[in-house]
Amino acid sequence: MPIDYRTYQFSKSEIIRCCALCFAGMLVIAGLFFDSVWPGIILSPSLYFCLPIFAKIKCEKRLKVLREEFVDFLYSLSSSVATGMHMGEAISEARDSLLVAYKGHSLLADELTEMIRKMSESNAGEKELLFDFAKRSGIDDLKSFVESYYICRDSGGDLVANVNRSTQVITDKLLIEKDMKTLISQKVFEGRIIAALPPFIILFLRITSPDYLAPLYETAMGRIIMLGALMAMAYAFYYSGRLSRVVFSEDIDSCQPEFMSRVGLLLGSGMVLQTVFERMASESSLSENLLQRDFRRLYEDAASENVPVIVKLREYARTSGSREMLRFVGILAANLDKGTELTEKLSRESEFMWHSAKKQIEEKSKLAETKMAFPMSLMLVVLIVITIAPVMMTLK
Repeated sequence: MPIDYRTYQFSKSEIIRCCALCFAGMLVIAGLFFDSVWPGIILSPSLYFCLPIFAKIKCEKRLKVLREEFVDFLYSLSSSVATGMHMGEAISEARDSLLVAYKGHSLLADELTEMIRKMSESNAGEKELLFDFAKRSGIDDLKSFVESYYICRDSGGDLVANVNRSTQVITDKLLIEKDMKTLISQKVFEGRIIAALPPFIILFLRITSPDYLAPLYETAMGRIIMLGALMAMAYAFYYSGRLSRVVFSEDIDSCQPEFMSRVGLLLGSGMVLQTVFERMASESSLSENLLQRDFRRLYEDAASENVPVIVKLREYARTSGSREMLRFVGILAANLDKGTELTEKLSRESEFMWHSAKKQIEEKSKLAETKMAFPMSLMLVVLIVITIAPVMMTLK
């Protein structure tokens, strides 16, 4: 059965392992903070809400692996097409390269093996198989590449040049995205390490001096203090994860490199600008961003008012107040009838925008690092309270 990489379906054994792991974690936390497993047992029905969280983590991890393999796939495919191979032969060659590179363990190689089998046994078309995989993978760049390839092939364009250009644009974009996510994930990991310090301190004190923490477990005030510490720790975990969503917050400027790359790829495949607009307005995607949604709306407005799309784009750029958007629309307006020249200009502008986006992410990550002082301070307060509270309660 074909895998839908946009979702993750647990097997029965995985559900059992996941629930067992979460339940054991709840019992350990309950034992550390309340000296009793009963709070963990009482809250065990909340395990139902853990499965979607684990499914999302698993899905993101699998998609990350698939994206990394996709970059290698593009390089192999590009070199194969350059030697004169047609797409079916290039897919087989890319599959062999992936198996060697990943020592036989490759999600993408498995997909390509299944495609080759269907093409040889049931005479399935490579185009339909690739588009089906692009849809299931959730990788819009794969769809863009396949679409660009077949448009260029059907229109009689320079296939090798188009494949090389598409490969360069997509791989540069994917590598920059990877760098940006790696940058902020380090900060999030540091924050969660700090948030996890209190349980280790409590465990250390329970092992070395169990009587010292007794007031926190045996009195009502002590239990309230431990409950507050646990809630503070949970909030610090949430806050550190929230920082990554702030860094990758969606606005016009952050969405523009993706949008510009898509326009450039379709133009490079041989489409005229108006056809590119029609194609992009008719597309839908699970990863659709703010700019793509706004473009669909303004395209519909242009059609209903019978005005050129470029006019609506110019109005949108002025309203947004984005200098990059104004420059992008200016390039389109000044080169409407210059296909090759427009493609080259958009390619250069897109590369510049991706590097600008990376720089913005670096700046936001520095700000996030400053904001990380809050959960750090919160955990410091929790540690101080846990350490001093037993002494203060004993003095009373």
